[in-house]
Amino acid sequence: MHVSVVIPSYQRPHRLLSCLDGVEKQDRLPDEVIVVCRSTDIDSIATVEQWRTESRLSVFLLLVDAPGQIAALRKGLAAVRGDVVVFTDDDTVPAPDWIQRILGYYNDPSVGGVGGRDIINGLDAPSQARRVGVLTWYGKLIGNHHLGCLTAQDVDVLKGANASFRTSLVSFPDFFRGEGAEVHNEVYVCLRVRQMGYRLIYDPEIKVDHYPAPRFDVDQRDSVVPLALRNASFNFTATVMVLLPRSKGLIRLIFGGFVGHKGAPGLLRFLMALLRCEKTVLAEFIPTQIGQMEAIIYSLRTNRGRKQHTRVFSFRN
Repeated sequence: MHVSVVIPSYQRPHRLLSCLDGVEKQDRLPDEVIVVCRSTDIDSIATVEQWRTESRLSVFLLLVDAPGQIAALRKGLAAVRGDVVVFTDDDTVPAPDWIQRILGYYNDPSVGGVGGRDIINGLDAPSQARRVGVLTWYGKLIGNHHLGCLTAQDVDVLKGANASFRTSLVSFPDFFRGEGAEVHNEVYVCLRVRQMGYRLIYDPEIKVDHYPAPRFDVDQRDSVVPLALRNASFNFTATVMVLLPRSKGLIRLIFGGFVGHKGAPGLLRFLMALLRCEKTVLAEFIPTQIGQMEAIIYSLRTNRGRKQHTRVFSFRN
């Protein structure tokens, strides 16, 4: 089975170099490595050019003019020749058995995607989560990929920093908002694979060290940026309405509007924040709800929410 690694990168040449070194130290080497850089990112381009002259791997450098992670991922995917494509970020360093562990699961034809844990800042604490990568029946998205769990398990969503798929199953959305991280694009990819009837496996032993680096757009980490929140809410809500049956999408909308989840509070969470004077939650509420309403309008106008699918995945409990 041939495997390709795709790494989108933007203005992080030193992080990218560490990531590439980690890929080259794999017990089972990839058949090709594809790095996608912005055409204006001179330092990253020079880093890849220098690194591949000394590498024993088959390394391809692709350039993209359009901003955003999806444009880079789509460019990389179009060049993939492997049966399995592995995605990671330029601020990760994969463990030596990363690819070997991933490929072991693809002997099962029912498996469409495999991913694992991203260990934040190299701090490999014992696994802490019971549920990872779950979209509940009422529409709450549970991540916890960085926390790990005791054993491998079927999931609904893998984390983009450590995810692989059968290449033929991958498609990126054309309606996402944002020009940087384009938050939740991996949710779309994963739910689409699940909707086609394939399993997604999360194995906490499939590890990358993840050193979250600054983003060069509005999608900043750990800060309240109204436009970023609005875009993320739109992306997630539109994804649910595109890929879920209408009844499940409606439940998700009700939950998102009245309860919500971390970083995207609903009305009840907003009222609680008023009583507690939680300024962060208060600031998140309006852009989150605007993004959700825009997704509803978009879906109704384009009729995407009425798509009929041959298979529908069951929700985790």
